[in-house]
Amino acid sequence: MTGKILFVDDEKEMLSSFKRLFIDYNCLVYTASSGAEALDLLKKESIDVVVSDQRMPEMCGIELLEHVKKSFPDIIRILITGYSDNKATVDSINRCEIFRYIEKPWNNHELKNTIKLAFELKKLREDNCNLLKLTERQNIELKALNKELGEKVKLHINLCNLQKKLHKELTTNYEALKKAEKARDTMCHMIVHDLRNPLGIIKGCVQLLESRINDTANKTISIILETIERMVVLLNSILYVSKLESEEINVSLKSINIAQLINDISNEYIPQAEKKRISLSVDCDSNEIIANADKALMPRILENLVNNSLKYSKSYIKISAKKQKDSVIICVSDDGPGIPEKHKEDIFERFFQIDDCPERKRSGVGLGLAFCKTAVKAQNGSIWVESREGKGSSFKIKFKI
Repeated sequence: MTGKILFVDDEKEMLSSFKRLFIDYNCLVYTASSGAEALDLLKKESIDVVVSDQRMPEMCGIELLEHVKKSFPDIIRILITGYSDNKATVDSINRCEIFRYIEKPWNNHELKNTIKLAFELKKLREDNCNLLKLTERQNIELKALNKELGEKVKLHINLCNLQKKLHKELTTNYEALKKAEKARDTMCHMIVHDLRNPLGIIKGCVQLLESRINDTANKTISIILETIERMVVLLNSILYVSKLESEEINVSLKSINIAQLINDISNEYIPQAEKKRISLSVDCDSNEIIANADKALMPRILENLVNNSLKYSKSYIKISAKKQKDSVIICVSDDGPGIPEKHKEDIFERFFQIDDCPERKRSGVGLGLAFCKTAVKAQNGSIWVESREGKGSSFKIKFKI
């Protein structure tokens, strides 16, 4: 047993006897020879059990234990009485709420067992008190958590309602955007169609006049014809990009010999390059480089890139194709003025042109690279540019083999 015992008796022999009884136990034994001395000691020490004799001068055991009950209610109280103290026993039970009473002369085994039970009761009460405190604290925490959870649930519900509202608005806006895009595409097709027909008529009439007038007028007519041809190409490009974006053109991916296509495009543009004193070369890994692409779109993509390089190149253009694991990388490079870092994404947008470079003359309306981007994407490929200002540009396309 462990704990602190206070034994109160006015007979010194009884105090010594009580101390000897518990000398082999792991507990501290305090003694007092009067009620007053016992109360003073209780103010200084944290006692677990008080054992008091009933018959003492000045303050009897019942009076002492009554004080203990009032001032130190958690202490376990035990009264020792004589055989003839039946009234004292009843009073101690009613007034002091004692744990046990022991008759004199006491039985050592009974006394030890009673003290042991008293320690256990004290420990049980302390544990119960601690458990109650823990329960109260946990109840407070639980209430706080329930409140927090309620607020989170409320917030979640509000967020869900907001999400539904936003989804509804986005769906409405998306449908409206689709209708607007469809109207735009329809208008674009109508404008292109309405412009191509008169241009065709004008071109036919000018060609008829060309055969009937003198050489001076022929030069003017040639300029008119070239301008008409550029307008037709522009209108066709607008229409083609629009159809690609709205998926009106069926893209058919098949195995194509990229090396052969590059050689064909190169032979087609060599005369124009020589006229501008630009070297046009081809560099392919082999004579047969196969990629999964569209047979109709690929020549137009390469033509746009080579045309672009012819506009800005100073002395050379190189078209190359290399195998890279499960892909083919096609590159059209030149030594033109290069692309500013801030415009490397912008140049693939429709109608975008770089105006902040003195070496770059404004040419076309900015549809060539937009077409290339749209056409490459339609074939599940990717296109990008590697360039430094003043160091030329390399336009690269990647396709799966």
